[in-house]
Amino acid sequence: MFSDRTALIAAILANPEEDTPRLACADWFEEQGDEASVARAAFIRTQIERENLEPGDLRQGELHARELRLLKQYAKVWCGSHFVFSKARFRRGFIEYVHLHMRHFLFHRRQMLALEPVRDVSLTGWMRATDDLVQRVAACEEWKHIETLRIHHQGPHKSPRSNLVLLLESPHFTRLRSLRVPMLALNADARRRFERSPAVRSVRELTLPHLDTYPDDPGHWLSDGGPLEPWENLRSLRLREYWVRPELLTPLSEMPFWNELTELDISLGWSRADQIDALRSRLPNSLRCLRLTGGEQWEGGEVAGLLFRRIGGLPLRKLHLHNMPLTADELRSLLDQSSRCELQELTLSRCGLTQEHAWIIAESDRLRGVQVLDLSGNWDTSQSVIDTIFASDYLPESVTRLNLLGTRLGGGAVATLASDKWSSLRMLELTGEGIPEAVLRHLFRSTTFQRLATFVYDSGFRGEATPITPLLASALVQLPNLASLRIENLVDDPDVTDTLAASESPAWTMVYGDDRDVAGVFHPSNLPPLDEYQTGADQ
Repeated sequence: MFSDRTALIAAILANPEEDTPRLACADWFEEQGDEASVARAAFIRTQIERENLEPGDLRQGELHARELRLLKQYAKVWCGSHFVFSKARFRRGFIEYVHLHMRHFLFHRRQMLALEPVRDVSLTGWMRATDDLVQRVAACEEWKHIETLRIHHQGPHKSPRSNLVLLLESPHFTRLRSLRVPMLALNADARRRFERSPAVRSVRELTLPHLDTYPDDPGHWLSDGGPLEPWENLRSLRLREYWVRPELLTPLSEMPFWNELTELDISLGWSRADQIDALRSRLPNSLRCLRLTGGEQWEGGEVAGLLFRRIGGLPLRKLHLHNMPLTADELRSLLDQSSRCELQELTLSRCGLTQEHAWIIAESDRLRGVQVLDLSGNWDTSQSVIDTIFASDYLPESVTRLNLLGTRLGGGAVATLASDKWSSLRMLELTGEGIPEAVLRHLFRSTTFQRLATFVYDSGFRGEATPITPLLASALVQLPNLASLRIENLVDDPDVTDTLAASESPAWTMVYGDDRDVAGVFHPSNLPPLDEYQTGADQ
């Protein structure tokens, strides 16, 4: 029996993007006949079916609920087949992601890959790793199956050290496509070896690690002129821990990959004029996704206007702006008729939206195809601003995922949400602060909520917080398609918790009280082992 499963998993590893070998393995699970195996077969088929649907398809909610019910009941059984799956994620029916210590990879990799088609590994244990251990791990030929490697950072003053490059120099990373490294404590020699390593040269997606300069002095990335064999394959670059600086951007923009980049994630730091202009002059025309995080002191002005006109000239499909107080003219340059952006995802988080911004967003036909809209963190924005945005003729018809956490809604926005205009909406994140309980009850019974698959609710911290009451809890558990429910800042009310606990709908309920030190930080074990819930849980 085990050899049959091993052969089926090997077929999936050989063709990971194909559905046929996965469905063949589902048939095998069903033939085993025991309850957990039959459930696994149903889970595989459900995940594959949902993956192949459009995000706004009405069946998304039903399939997602079925998926989560099966996970809730059987995930511990399925993951318990081997302890290396104690931190795992399922994709299209199978465990593809694991987080484990490098010693466990070394001693259990064969069994792991015989049981599940793992191709995404987060490796921990670096703080005390000896050179001998790293070399032994690097010698494992099973790395040939791994497409994403994440180097886990264990906290302050625990950065992986120079012996990390021993792993990256392994000849077995023949399929590696993504390398995610948050911070390293390298010396200068190891930094050069990192730049030259086969793993870095091969990847299409790279999180360029921040360099811890103490006690070593590694120098700047590419400060020696760059590797002899440059990073030609790179298409996605994350510079989240770096402020825009010409001394970093100049050598990067001179590399062969730069003008082929399709995704760039970068921080503007203190947002000085020279930093903004350095980025503007180097943005590649090939970008399809751009994530910008503003600094604490946004200077704005003429140079910022030039930056946003440049961004408007890019054929972007995804634009995410965080902590950037845009002027109306800057936003207009992104969304007017001269813009080349045809956005499917738009984030304007903590961007200081005004009524003029709202009219631009509501009237722009550049947003006809937006599926993901994030307006979170705009707490100081007037309620009428969101009311105006929601009056758009385009957004309610196309948006499938809407994030309004930390943004105050007015009566007009709530009324629009309660109407049947939001026909595609399947995931909603909402702060209820300032919304009367009676209005929330009406909203929870609306056509929009009848179609929701995922709902995140934050009652808020301020004086106008609207907690979940027994009546609201009762309305939530009656929603027919709600697969997952997350409630933040829940007031301790036994009637509410009893109502939520007694219901099998939603399929997966996550509740967090109002005594958490940091809002939005959840223990990964409380979350479904799926990518969409684990954002931020690791690198």
